[in-house]
Amino acid sequence: MKKNVAYRLLSLAVLSFSVSAYAGGLSDEISNLKNDFAGDQYQVKKATDKLEWSGISDESLFDQIAQRLETTKTDVSKEGAELSANLATALGLSGLPKYDAALQQYEQDKSTKKLAKYARSARVKLTQFANYNPVISQNNQNAATEKDLERLRTLNMLKSSYPQLIERGARVTSERYQQDEELLHAAHQTLLGLYKTAKTSQETDAAAWLCKILGRSKKPEFTQTLLNIAADKSVAGNIVKYAKKATEAQ
Repeated sequence: MKKNVAYRLLSLAVLSFSVSAYAGGLSDEISNLKNDFAGDQYQVKKATDKLEWSGISDESLFDQIAQRLETTKTDVSKEGAELSANLATALGLSGLPKYDAALQQYEQDKSTKKLAKYARSARVKLTQFANYNPVISQNNQNAATEKDLERLRTLNMLKSSYPQLIERGARVTSERYQQDEELLHAAHQTLLGLYKTAKTSQETDAAAWLCKILGRSKKPEFTQTLLNIAADKSVAGNIVKYAKKATEAQ
């Protein structure tokens, strides 16, 4: 009996550690971003770049960014204007409608021209990332480290129905995960559902990038799909071009 109790307690402890460890990847990332967004203009620029394609919509983080922008918006020095511009961009990446009113005010205030310009761009991003972030952030809480988060986000983008996310996922795969079986098979499945219907430049570019990464993998299981695309006269020319190149790369 005592052994059973001890075993259950040990199991609960292991489970508890596992859950807290997995939560650490995302929570640590948000914590680090908060520190960077409280830093100088270079830290803020770096944090803004990192925030894009992260899928993060944490209100406590973006409230901090919004509050800081309120204090820097009147700083017309070169450094101050650059800082405010990056903060506005970051708000757009939140995908949260609650920040649109503030961004609209900054856009309409012509006394700070650079901020007005970036606020206008941020409002466009706000609409885009309202759609993108829920896709990118799926199951992010299950990642143990920031490296795991990056890979999971890449997988989510490859499985997406949004061409811009698919292309981004393919680019990251090309740079960092050229032989990752799960990511490549996800890319293959997305390509099968995309290449025949792709019409817009964003759609054809996304499909072309999928062809690229499958070709560069040199895995024979993708060869027939690439040959089929290359021979299909109904498919957009840009996709056919890169399917042919992909088969040559194999």
